[in-house]
Amino acid sequence: MTQENAQMIQSRRSLVRTRPANVTSHDYLIDLKIKLSPDYGSSQLSLLLRYVPDRDLLRNNAMREYWRFVEATEWAAESELALAILEDLNNELIPRWLQVQIRDDNLSDYVQGVMITVEDRQPGWHNQYLLSRIGQVVF
Repeated sequence: MTQENAQMIQSRRSLVRTRPANVTSHDYLIDLKIKLSPDYGSSQLSLLLRYVPDRDLLRNNAMREYWRFVEATEWAAESELALAILEDLNNELIPRWLQVQIRDDNLSDYVQGVMITVEDRQPGWHNQYLLSRIGQVVF
């Protein structure tokens, strides 16, 4: 990783805003739906964030600058964007479990859309009952 790339990641991550969670003794799921309009393309992306918080929650209304930074960055592929968001939130939010799903419904002659789903969890965290209640990834 180049120094320039590391600085860009650090700048982007500094825009992630969190606040302490009031309840940390129970597992619960938070879903956030976000529309991204990348500066480098014409199609709008649908982003679904799902996470089980640990100590912190995202300050949803304070994340605008982060999303603007993401929109202004040229990503080689939707998968690169999904993994960057996953790594940023894992680093700054540190959730027990996190899923990032990006959907691009931009149609072309052959491609009818793209959906990327990535997820991660803290080592040792497992709540099969909660995760089994989450709907299957549907495209």
